[in-house]
Amino acid sequence: DQCGARGSEFLLEGAQAFFTWDDPVALADEGERLAQWCTANGCGVLLVLVPPGGAETLQLATLAGFHRHFAGVAKLAQQHGQFVWEVGFWRHKDALLPPEVVPLRFSPIDRGLVAGSGAGEDAAPEELPALLAPDEDRVIVSRDAVLRERWIPANWQVADDNAAAAAAATGAVAATVMLHYGQLAGLETLAGQVHQLRHGGGKALKIVVREDHEILRQRYELLMMTLGANLVIHRNTPFARVQTMLEALQGQVFSRPILPDFKSALSAVVATAATGYVPPADFIALVRTTLERSSVIRLPHVLLELPLLPEVAHVDALRACQMRDAGDLCTAGSNAVYAFFFACRLENVETACRHVFTRPTSEFFGGELRCGDPESIVAALRRLEADIAQRPAQDYTGWLASHAGAAPVESPVAAEATLPPDDAPIALPATARARRGRRAQPQAVAIPLKPQR
Repeated sequence: DQCGARGSEFLLEGAQAFFTWDDPVALADEGERLAQWCTANGCGVLLVLVPPGGAETLQLATLAGFHRHFAGVAKLAQQHGQFVWEVGFWRHKDALLPPEVVPLRFSPIDRGLVAGSGAGEDAAPEELPALLAPDEDRVIVSRDAVLRERWIPANWQVADDNAAAAAAATGAVAATVMLHYGQLAGLETLAGQVHQLRHGGGKALKIVVREDHEILRQRYELLMMTLGANLVIHRNTPFARVQTMLEALQGQVFSRPILPDFKSALSAVVATAATGYVPPADFIALVRTTLERSSVIRLPHVLLELPLLPEVAHVDALRACQMRDAGDLCTAGSNAVYAFFFACRLENVETACRHVFTRPTSEFFGGELRCGDPESIVAALRRLEADIAQRPAQDYTGWLASHAGAAPVESPVAAEATLPPDDAPIALPATARARRGRRAQPQAVAIPLKPQR
């Protein structure tokens, strides 16, 4: 009576104060009275409300009697770091349209919410695309990650180190955070920072790790992606390419599940303390333990079953197998040698064999069976287990140790590494292949000066 005439349209914010939410019958009656008033006066009413405790606390059954008086019901929600418009139903004449979820974006012009991925239906082609959140164009970088660059964009926020960059990203929704990876000794700290950012920042946050000085091994790169990193930028990538890669992340939402604890994922990439030859029973136990532990991040491994040529002795083939990387194991069955390569893919196994065997494998073996997935590896272990149960294999530990001039060692199964306490660091040994990826440190040299005349 005070603010509108018949046939007017009303927008009422804070409408939750006018309804009885704890009584479904009274709520339905209030909705009916409002609908009758709208019909009698020819008015349209749009209610914008937040029920006490949030819409999620209400039971749909209690709202059915209330909703039936409305032409439509929709809800503004947040899914995976982005806003969405959830249309519960919409009546159009005699038709009832089904539920629909419409993604929303923030306009780069006025930061208002718009439907779809563009700046609007009437937006010009040259206009910037819409944003997942108002801070999506914000970039926070660790100083070490851009230390070698001669120029960086003026709008980038440079933090003193990775810890400062993570702290600056507190409260960010869809910003980009670029962290620095320098050497293996700092991997555990970096893993914790990536996990903390992803766990606290949500799935719209962009987390990037940039290599420098030392190459991030394939298994550690997989670890970063599992813990929440969107992208790992390889060493020596030109800065122009780096900017393009960061721009390509805009609009993306992290789709992997977020692990509750990063320590279990970090332990999955830690190889067993044993290396080289172990007795068959220990080999089976160690490989099975490795498979179980690394299943958290689906780390790839390869097991080779190498049948011996009739004229080749087991000990000769084992002596030619010089494994040096942590987690790489070998053993011998009744008529075959088994080689397990930790964190290795099938396409890289030939390179691994050239790195391990001192002579061509064709001189010792009549072929090979490659197992590159957990199911086939477990099947090969079962065959080896049945083989040594029927024909116990010789333990060549003493033979190989005497050939190398060292004393025999005890079984490595008893010394198998277990997950350390939460506050204890996890040892990450640098393997021979990892050492080859390091950038040489600059050395101070004395340059003789040309004598002055």
